[in-house]
Amino acid sequence: MFGERVLGGAAYAASVQRLPTNEAIVSNVASQRDGIGYTDLGALKHGGDRVRPIALRADDQSPPVVASPETIVSGHYPLSRRLTFVTAGNPLGTAKAFTDFCLSATGQALFQRAGFVSAKPAAL
Repeated sequence: MFGERVLGGAAYAASVQRLPTNEAIVSNVASQRDGIGYTDLGALKHGGDRVRPIALRADDQSPPVVASPETIVSGHYPLSRRLTFVTAGNPLGTAKAFTDFCLSATGQALFQRAGFVSAKPAAL
């Protein structure tokens, strides 16, 4: 997503360090005085007070917006994406049980604990 939305499909610089997990990115950024990285909002909890999200602008006329659950849900934060489940037709059996659990209060609490922003099911 970063390469597509921010770099416009251009290649990353040769100096870019690719790390295997979001937590590794946060740890690496936290260990460097001028470190910067791209990760999900939930991973920031692993950085303590050494890392913080930076404000981004959608365009030159927009005010800078800091990533938060509220700015992501409202659509004001310009660099976020939705996690989407797709089924062939209405889910049945195990697929329905899984999607129902994910949308339940218990499932949503697990998503939030993992650092994801709570889902609000869209009307079909």
